[in-house]
Amino acid sequence: MARGPSNDFLRALLAEAEWTGQDLARAVNVVGAEAGLGLRYGRASVSQWVSGTRPRDPGPALVAEALSRRLGRSVTAAEAGFAGEPDVWWGWSLPAKLAELAAAAGADRRAARRVCVYRLAACEVPVWRTGGGRPQVTDLRGAGDRDRPVGWTARMAGRELELATIVVRLLSMVDQSYGGGVMRAPASAFLAHVVGPWLNAPLDGRARGELMAVCSQLAHLCGFMSFDDHAQGPAQRFYRTSLLIASDGGRREEFAWALRAMSVQAHSLGHFRPALQLAESAVSPRLTVLTRASVSGQVAVALASTGSRRRALREIGKAEELLDRALDTPSHSVGSYHRAALAFQKATVHAHLHDPGAALEALREALPLWSAAERRSRAITLARMAELELGQGLLEEAVATAHRFLDDCSQIHSARVRGALTGLRARFRPHGKNQAARALLQRAAQAANALGTAQRAAPV
Repeated sequence: MARGPSNDFLRALLAEAEWTGQDLARAVNVVGAEAGLGLRYGRASVSQWVSGTRPRDPGPALVAEALSRRLGRSVTAAEAGFAGEPDVWWGWSLPAKLAELAAAAGADRRAARRVCVYRLAACEVPVWRTGGGRPQVTDLRGAGDRDRPVGWTARMAGRELELATIVVRLLSMVDQSYGGGVMRAPASAFLAHVVGPWLNAPLDGRARGELMAVCSQLAHLCGFMSFDDHAQGPAQRFYRTSLLIASDGGRREEFAWALRAMSVQAHSLGHFRPALQLAESAVSPRLTVLTRASVSGQVAVALASTGSRRRALREIGKAEELLDRALDTPSHSVGSYHRAALAFQKATVHAHLHDPGAALEALREALPLWSAAERRSRAITLARMAELELGQGLLEEAVATAHRFLDDCSQIHSARVRGALTGLRARFRPHGKNQAARALLQRAAQAANALGTAQRAAPV
């Protein structure tokens, strides 16, 4: 940490926020936890910052985000009195944004630090405008003639789009079975350096619309892989990119799926009001029935998280009705929705409404409905089932369910699955005197060690 002059800017912001040093430290630790950082800042740390010490990156960005949330307005690291690289990603051109995210998903730790912070202000939704009034949000400044595909025709574009569509489906299948940590870096690089430059191709009409759709889907998938890997800052940026590309291309389906994904992420981080706003912004009668069902299910989850019991139950019922009408509809390339996903949403709704029995029943309904390829979803369902069974005093059932979870999780490179394993170990420890629970804990410890080793050995 470098010491400079006294930081009067930070002192003034603390006064405006009506925060003590301990309050700021606690808030920064929360923002850091969202970024996967186990920080332990305290009052003494804040005293050092006010005295002129600059925390190492991404500390200034974390402080700025914590203050932004408290004050309800954007605060930059510079405005908080910290010199250094500003967070300018949001103002970059699309090629530069994608290149930075690809670097962050790879081995570039400086890039990873630059984009690691989840920004609550970025949950704002751009207004969808119909017709010629829609703004061109896909900024290709910086792409240059060097990156422009040469000699493209609609026929050539069709071949490339077919390739990209196949790659998206394959990446999605790998993600579902093996977790986002396996292909996050290659997928991000494919988007930045192969598919992204196609947006600079001299195409119009239907060909350009299809091109925008596949780019939006791939950005969405990269976002979900990042989310699954607990890389929340990159996930948010990929989702936002997917959203803006869809808007620019007039692709309502991709636009709605991106909003839904942003809502899921906000909900998972405990930002329930923004999650509801995002989900409700995705609602449109112009969507396919399947997408409307998926969005209604997420609206129900977000409503339940904010305590709106009647509206949540009504919305989850609407999702079920819509899904009944959409059973023959082909699944979406990214973000599939079917009865297992609906049942899992039901469980989340009931859990928020303090009905663990109904939540457990819904999870038991979901479990056999996941396909064999959806290994991660099945594992997360089992972990949640074991947690609820344990909470209701069903120790024997919880142990059996947790063993099934361990059967599934060994080949999954997913931070969410690792987090579920950590949570189960913590919940079963008080039952360590029970022989079955003790045996489970021993097996879970071995699984945790194996997953940690596999994670360290996997490509970064």
